[in-house]
Amino acid sequence: TAPASLRLWQQRGPTEASALPQGEFNDPRLITDFNRARQLLSTWMEPGRPDPAPVFARFSASNSFTGTGRPDQVRQPFENKREAWDRAKLDHVDIQRLAQWFQYNELRTLQEGKAPISYRVAREAVLSAIHATDIRYVVRDNQLMVLHDGEGWRPFDRLSDGQKRIAAIFCELALRCAALNSQLAERCVIDAPGVVLIDELDLHLHPLWQRSVIGDLCRVFPKLQFIVASHSPFLLQAAFEVGKVLDMQTGQFAQAGDLSIEDISEEVMGVDQPQRSQRFLALKAAAKHYMDVLATPASTAVERETQKLELDVAMAAFANEPASAAWLAQQREAAGI
Repeated sequence: TAPASLRLWQQRGPTEASALPQGEFNDPRLITDFNRARQLLSTWMEPGRPDPAPVFARFSASNSFTGTGRPDQVRQPFENKREAWDRAKLDHVDIQRLAQWFQYNELRTLQEGKAPISYRVAREAVLSAIHATDIRYVVRDNQLMVLHDGEGWRPFDRLSDGQKRIAAIFCELALRCAALNSQLAERCVIDAPGVVLIDELDLHLHPLWQRSVIGDLCRVFPKLQFIVASHSPFLLQAAFEVGKVLDMQTGQFAQAGDLSIEDISEEVMGVDQPQRSQRFLALKAAAKHYMDVLATPASTAVERETQKLELDVAMAAFANEPASAAWLAQQREAAGI
């Protein structure tokens, strides 16, 4: 039932999927699955319930964020927990909704004289991971702004795609944790359980961020389980330290000790000699082919002419490598060809 449940959850979201009438399904296991989901959802949404509600989220590689950092109106981000829960059906982050969340809480802070606990905790969690000094809605500019050391305040929209995507993911998760578990006060983020799917987490990220982002996710959201797809050896190196790595081609878990980036690229990802450039490998293959042709005996005049022509063609690969070309020419002269 799990694959069918996941597909329906992705299409309709957990609230809508859990409330479907039984007549839509013939599989009794699936009916049981959604009945159980309906019961759990009702339990999690009960006002004043002390234990945490889980967070479910997924972020795609394409169109992972939409909208701008300028809120179009002042509004409370979520009318109730169910509205926050329903965001699980989305596979992207609405930047404008994030800006509204910051705007609403900044205005509350100005009016009440102190920041709401969940807002303060969520902001601190995000800042510790996105390499920024501050992030807030700035009234003067009417937009979400980010402060980096040495760079000053910048509009969220002007961050690089990699910075913007990671900041959006961290902000979105912190927002949902805080909205669903405001009763946990200071622990609304670190005690929020759940499952998060992220496709191509390394997308647009500098290698320094690729090495740290998995550790940051696990540190900021210790109760969330992250299922991440990536083609980055830097991410794999970090993943081996905190979790498991599944090879999607073989369906087997990859085994690794304290491997270097080169070792992971070669042994786990199947990249031949990653420490060498493609040009080096191509020249190596061309030299081997040249020597193989040179060592092949030619017994007839036709075979010898064919061999000479093949050697001439193979030498063309070394037009910009005079030292290699000279050495190969010496080998040919010594062979008398």
